[in-house]
Amino acid sequence: MDYLWETVDVKQNTRRNGEAIATVSEARISLSPAACALVDDVYSLPYVEIKVAKDENNKINRIGVFLNSEKGENGLSLTRRRYKGEFTEGLNINSKNLIIALFGEMGDKTKKYSVTKGGSNLLVIDVQKEI
Repeated sequence: MDYLWETVDVKQNTRRNGEAIATVSEARISLSPAACALVDDVYSLPYVEIKVAKDENNKINRIGVFLNSEKGENGLSLTRRRYKGEFTEGLNINSKNLIIALFGEMGDKTKKYSVTKGGSNLLVIDVQKEI
């Protein structure tokens, strides 16, 4: 039997190594190694406080990740990533309640946003557009 083969026109999403990204899923915000590299000595800062900036319509357009050495009143613990029992680069903020407060129920969706440095211990996640 002969088949008529047709090419499927689809492009892979490419992620360049070294890109500062925050990946948001149902219960976590994951900061890429490049995002973590924006803060000096980031792995010595085990806590974060999350703040938001809103537009004139009261919609969140930026998320501020303030890294701290001590846990404040609204602080969350950071988790360092592991692979086969060894620490790797990148950090996770594990909190389903945080994700619900910021994005609502996400289900099994995953979203990616760019990250920039906002200050010495501040990472800014731009949630206006997905990448």
